[in-house]
Amino acid sequence: MLNTSRMHNKFNGFLISVFLVTASVNSHSENARANVVKLDENYSIAFEYRNNIGENVFLARDGRNVGSLFFRIPKGRDPARLGMDSYNRAIFSHPIKTLSGYAIPYLFTLRTNSGDTKGQCGTGIEAWLKIIVVDKDSIAVKKNELVQSCQYDMYLQDKGDGRIENAFQEKNGAIVVKWLSHPKNNGDDYSEAIPLN
Repeated sequence: MLNTSRMHNKFNGFLISVFLVTASVNSHSENARANVVKLDENYSIAFEYRNNIGENVFLARDGRNVGSLFFRIPKGRDPARLGMDSYNRAIFSHPIKTLSGYAIPYLFTLRTNSGDTKGQCGTGIEAWLKIIVVDKDSIAVKKNELVQSCQYDMYLQDKGDGRIENAFQEKNGAIVVKWLSHPKNNGDDYSEAIPLN
């Protein structure tokens, strides 16, 4: 009788531990999404977006982390609240080879403000173009350009399909950005080349 009771307690303890581990794994998978960009046969970059926290960027060599970056989301400005977190990604499906290594043009978006979602800019986003550069085991952000903002009347040229990545092109060692509206041209069409090297 005593042995049966002990076995029953152990089994219950086992079930509780399995439940806690499963809940922990499920919670992590709901709040973190990873995307990997392969640079070459040795190096890769992983982007891990965490709701309400930010974007972790890890540089790995032969499967081992050798460098990292972190893009923080200010309180209340998580683009996931508007369904715009899908914009947080590398613009191109491939890294760009540069003189010293690789460049990864990356979009990082935030909610326009930390208040409610009312008003002209309440449901909008601000988007930054971050040029991430990799040189062997070194990773850094070389450029950090605001490219879309309701507050500053900056709207990317998305061809009317909502795909803001269409506003970016790689050309002659630079990223050419096209805007439908930009303050540098009195709110009209504008384009600018952002160098990678």
